[in-house]
Amino acid sequence: MTVRALVPGDRVLAAAFWAFASALRLDATQRTPLLFLWSLADRDGVAPVDPAQLYEAIGADPAGWPRPDELRTHCWWRLERLQERGALVLWQTGDGDQARQWWVWIPEVASWQPTKGTYRVEVRPDWPAPPSAGVAALLRARGQAYDEAAVAAACPRAVGRSRAASGAPADDVRDVFEEWRRHQGHPDACALTPSYQRLIRGALKHFSSDVLVRFLRYAFTADDAGPRFWRGENRNSRTYLGLDNLLVQEKLPARIQATLDYEARAASEDGDSFGAFGPSDDGEDDADG
Repeated sequence: MTVRALVPGDRVLAAAFWAFASALRLDATQRTPLLFLWSLADRDGVAPVDPAQLYEAIGADPAGWPRPDELRTHCWWRLERLQERGALVLWQTGDGDQARQWWVWIPEVASWQPTKGTYRVEVRPDWPAPPSAGVAALLRARGQAYDEAAVAAACPRAVGRSRAASGAPADDVRDVFEEWRRHQGHPDACALTPSYQRLIRGALKHFSSDVLVRFLRYAFTADDAGPRFWRGENRNSRTYLGLDNLLVQEKLPARIQATLDYEARAASEDGDSFGAFGPSDDGEDDADG
């Protein structure tokens, strides 16, 4: 199928986008087209691509555009760079140059859009699902598990399933909880209660499960001021490692950014890190949470 250029629609952009973009090391020339495609995506994060519309939307000077016969090639090259960074999955449908339709899948769109109200975005079932191999490649680029179960959790549509109405697949909730549970002194005594599920689902509205897992790993293992404080290195020798403390909504964006900063420093010092996300100082201001 071929889709005419769409009018961009309202989409929710969580504050976490900037931490996400930093984690993938996207520069300004990559963030702008990603944001435009974001505004075209359906509820699952699938969006059609029109090369000329994309170039016009990002403010490119028409006089500096590639020739018409080169525009598609140049635009595909730009999108491939985003794909290599793990920002999206790119594929095409149809046969022949004129019949081909380009598509992208942006995972975070599905996690961050509300399921009710004015800004609810509908699923377009007539649009194709991203190829499962492409989803696996994106997960691998992000340093995540990329087996069949991981692909199904990240993009149910890619394996012929529908995303849960809550917007956060149950596997995502479980992954976040299990990361927290394994750091507990008595993990077998920890249960995924309804209150924990609500807490984690709230965080998943703004951050992917991978980001939250990496943040929890940072909190429990990183040799950094914030995590040390949470682990009891403070004047009261009090710990702040409960999920209700760690996932405080108003503090989470700064903590995720601290995770990114920490990993960036670790990578620059010795080339080693524990994933696509990693941590910095969160200081004593976080003593209450």
